[in-house]
Amino acid sequence: MAVNELVGHAQLTVALEAAAQLPPDAPVPLMPATPSVWQQASQPVQRAEVLYQADVLAARAALEAALWEALQGGGGRPPMAMLNALQDARTKARRHLAEVASSAVPLVTVTPSAVQPALVLAYRQWGDATRAAEIVQRNRVSHPGFVSPQPLQVARK
Repeated sequence: MAVNELVGHAQLTVALEAAAQLPPDAPVPLMPATPSVWQQASQPVQRAEVLYQADVLAARAALEAALWEALQGGGGRPPMAMLNALQDARTKARRHLAEVASSAVPLVTVTPSAVQPALVLAYRQWGDATRAAEIVQRNRVSHPGFVSPQPLQVARK
């Protein structure tokens, strides 16, 4: 077995372990009430990290492609036991990540009407200005004070 194949199998193992650690059916915690903007400015709301459906589905597609490539054998036929193990891992990963994606937060597309700060967009979308960083990070906004009127991906909730 070539060194490149060993590295590829090690990377697949790490990817499969990471996928297995994603929690299925983890409900997104909702806030009972939205604090006022002034209260949010003085005491930012702390939130648990959530998984986004689009990210989970993209990870599932990438893992699926890597496992499919490994199943093809890379020029030589792997032993039958390895083929069976790879196919089993592929099936389990697909099923698990579909379950994780079903409980993840879906994204929607929002297009601002004019250039505005991310915290204004966050407050209008969710009633929570402290989520401005979420908009900036997800959409790779270069300056949070000036979000241009182009389609943005934001969490539905």
